Amino acid sequence: MELEVQDTDGLVDWLYQVLWHKPDRQQLLSVGPCRFCFRVPDTVIFKRQRPFWWYFTSSRATDEDGSVNVVKRKRSSNLNDRSILQGLVQKSKSISETVAVWYYTHSSPQNPSAGEVRCRYLDQHALERFLLNDHEKEDGTLQVYFDPKASPDGLVRNCTFQSTWEGTTLGSNSTSTRVFLLEKRQSDFLSTAQGVDSASRFATFENHRHNRMVPVASEIVHRIITQACEEIVAHFAKMCPGKLIRRMTLHWKIDSNDVLWLLYGSLVKVEAKAPRSRALRRPFGPLSFGTPEQLIH
Repeated sequence: MELEVQDTDGLVDWLYQVLWHKPDRQQLLSVGPCRFCFRVPDTVIFKRQRPFWWYFTSSRATDEDGSVNVVKRKRSSNLNDRSILQGLVQKSKSISETVAVWYYTHSSPQNPSAGEVRCRYLDQHALERFLLNDHEKEDGTLQVYFDPKASPDGLVRNCTFQSTWEGTTLGSNSTSTRVFLLEKRQSDFLSTAQGVDSASRFATFENHRHNRMVPVASEIVHRIITQACEEIVAHFAKMCPGKLIRRMTLHWKIDSNDVLWLLYGSLVKVEAKAPRSRALRRPFGPLSFGTPEQLIH
């Protein structure tokens, strides 16, 4: 099955489908199992005002074929308002009342093919209203919300990372990292701040008001997100013969257990490659986050 991938400037909803696809038994012999150092939170893709796919990372760290952090997709019988509401509320882990985030692309009439990713933070009641009102559900992504790792002072403010990866072509069959930029933004407000609306409390890269850029002081964080980008590029090359990722911007969060989560992509540029491809080698060794003290905020 050929995956439908294309240059996307805005919410990259097809990226989850690429990560969900796995090598078949014959491919396993040549390219090996999927091994990701990151996870995907429960994420429901909406098209034409209804849920189409529900992706998540398996709770089993290692699959039977040796795959690590496998991205799964729920059966279509789960794609209903009741199951989505129950699933996201149960999976949400936050000291605030927020349980989900709605991501969508906002495009201007002057340039409808490109846009910026915006979002709405939803508590349980707002999520119920959202699921019941079809006019609110345009194309977009509904994702479970969870708190990031607390700051060194023990306080919780929403905090995310944005990675920009750009590759250079090696021959005609693979790419390697040429440019890698990692940025971090943190909310000015505590997640439990009273009298502050959710858009102000939780927004990071989608709205630069009420948050600030903070340095990525941890070398381990820089290394692990670089590795995650390389893994996505390599997996894309395996699952999409004839194409390579040339440039991408992804958004991440690290939770209280030092687990890295891929939230969404806001830009991916692809290019054609020669029919005969070679899997990109991973430049890093085994994954290690180190101690909590090493994973600096």
